Order: sequence, then structure tokens, then C-alpha cells
Amino acid sequence: MKKLLITILSCLYLISLSAQSGKSLLRKGNQAIEDQNYLKAEINYRKSIDENPERKEGQYNLGNALYYQERFEEAKDRYEKAIAKLPDDSERAAAYHNLGNSLLSAKQLDPAIEAYKNALKLNPSDNDTRYNLTYAQYLKKQQEQQEQDKQCNNPNENENNEEQEKKDQEQKENKEDQEQQEDQENQEQQENKDQEQEQNEQKDEQAKNEEEEKKEQEEKEKQEEEQAKNEEEEKKEEEEQAKNNEEEKQDQEGGADQQKQQQVQQAQLSKEEAERLLEALLGEEMKVQEKLLKNQRPQTKGKIEKDW
Repeated sequence: MKKLLITILSCLYLISLSAQSGKSLLRKGNQAIEDQNYLKAEINYRKSIDENPERKEGQYNLGNALYYQERFEEAKDRYEKAIAKLPDDSERAAAYHNLGNSLLSAKQLDPAIEAYKNALKLNPSDNDTRYNLTYAQYLKKQQEQQEQDKQCNNPNENENNEEQEKKDQEQKENKEDQEQQEDQENQEQQENKDQEQEQNEQKDEQAKNEEEEKKEQEEKEKQEEEQAKNEEEEKKEEEEQAKNNEEEKQDQEGGADQQKQQQVQQAQLSKEEAERLLEALLGEEMKVQEKLLKNQRPQTKGKIEKDW
């Protein structure tokens, strides 16, 4: 039996989810399976199914999570739903194999044998399924032999056994209902916890974004203030430059007027000097002329008397 349990657990197939890399809920469920947190895996797979009921991987993986929790009846239902959706023969064979394991663990030998046979029809080379089928058939034969022995030895005891089995079945169903209710409560608690954590993360993210926006606004205001200050300084510099240019222009105009006045004065002075020079020259010329005239005057040789 120990060898069987190891074989059964080793034969639980997982469908590759590489094509579902964008489905975070499936990834979380798979990681929880690896961490052996089967309740968390169940919650994530159920959320994935609620998001997309037609997702075949969700049904199959949820069946595995329930199987690991020994909730074989629920696992059986999920495997049956997965079989109806899986298009690939190898995937359907894996689902039939795990369905057989669930039924075998639930002591439902006939359905388990039928499931293993269906798996072998789809994948005849699966030795693990073939071994489990042989084992289930062996248990079935033992069960039939035991029932025959009981009927032969004590028919009344058989009736008592049936009544006891009925009571045991009722107790088992009550226990399963109670476990299912507890699982549901645990699931709700986990969902509330996850929701609360998600809300806290959203609040933290919102606070972080608000802080960043505040810093950006302060930086923007600081830049605008610095820009306004620079523009004011540039305006003052332009006004100062304009004032200096105006003063320089006025100085240049004043210098030009002064230079012009000096030129006029120099021109006037030169004219006066020329007139004075001309007068001086004329005066000298007249003196020279007078001297020449004086020297050219006829000389008298004697007294002239009248000749009457």
C-alpha cells in the first residue's frame, strides 16, 4: 500500500502553463502547489476559474489541489470537468489517471478501474496507469472474495454490515460536509486576508504616488520661481543696458556737438587770423608801395622861371 501511495502521488500530472504566462492566478496556484500550500493553491485556482470558467487548466489544477487535501470526491468532479474540456489526448489521459487515483482513494473501485481503462485507451504506453489498474482490479477481486466469504459464513452478519456501512457512509458524508464548510470558511478568511493585503498595497502605492506628485509639484514651483527670478534679473540687466546705451548715446551726441563747436570756433579763429594776416600783409604792401613811389618821384634840377 505504501508503494501504491508513492506511485499514485508520483503520477499526478501537471499540464504545462508556459502558454499562460500572463495568467497570474494560475502562476500563484502553481507556486502554492510547489510550496505544499494546497489551500492557497485551491483559492487561486478557484479565482482563476471564476475569472474564466472555460479555462481547462484551472479545473485540472484545482482537482490536483483538492486531491492533495484528500478531498477525493471534490477532486473527482474537477477531473471530470477537465476531461470534458481538454482537447489533447495526452492531457485527457492524465486527467483520467488522476480521476482513477481519486476514485481509488475513495474506495470506489469500479469507477476507478473504468477511469484507468479510459486513460490507457488514450495513452497505451503509460505503465503507471497500467500498474494502478492492475492494483485496483486486485482490490476489487479481494473485495468480492471477502463479500462471498461473509455471505457464506453468516448471512445475518452481512445485513448488520450493510447497516453499519450505511451509518459509516452517513458519518463520512457529515464529516465531508463539515470539512467542506471549514474549508469554505478558511477560503473566505484567506480571501479576506488577501483582499486586505491588496488594499493595503494599493494604499501604500497611492501614498507613494501622492508623495512623488507632491515632490514633482514642489520642484516645478521651485523651477518656475527660479525662472521668474532669472527673467527679472535679465529684465533689470536689459533696462540697465538700455540706460547705459542712452547715456553713452547722449555722451556721444554731446561730444559730437562739442567737437563741432570746436571745429566752428577753430574755423572762425582761422578766418580772423587770416583777415588779420591779410591786413598785415596789405599794410606791409602799402608801406612798400609808398616807399617805391617815393623813390620814383621826379627830381627837380633848378628853379624855373616864367617866361612871359
